[in-house]
Amino acid sequence: MTLSRRAFLAALAATSNATVAHAQRTAAPVDEALFALAGSCILGGSRERMLHPTLASMLGRGALAGIIVGSENVRNLTELRATLDAVRARVGSAAPPALVAADQEGGSVSHLSPMLPRMP
Repeated sequence: MTLSRRAFLAALAATSNATVAHAQRTAAPVDEALFALAGSCILGGSRERMLHPTLASMLGRGALAGIIVGSENVRNLTELRATLDAVRARVGSAAPPALVAADQEGGSVSHLSPMLPRMP
């Protein structure tokens, strides 16, 4: 399927909850297939502890391919596991698994150590 630049940008804009809410208020149709296609290219993140409710909602709707986890989201391995479990629960078993990226550059920048090993 070939996707025009305009259609792709429109689908990206639709990932915003405000845009979707506006579309619902004005009865403008949201192309769910395009919405899911755009979402499959996006990783979301926040500075909130654990899985932010907005990210959870977007994962459940297929509006995100996954999340980015950093030291501001989890403080220990227990919280990391809880976040991963929450992501899996929101995505469900029928959908492709969500991607989870770690903000772990390595070297002197090691945001998630000791949970994740330091990289050379």
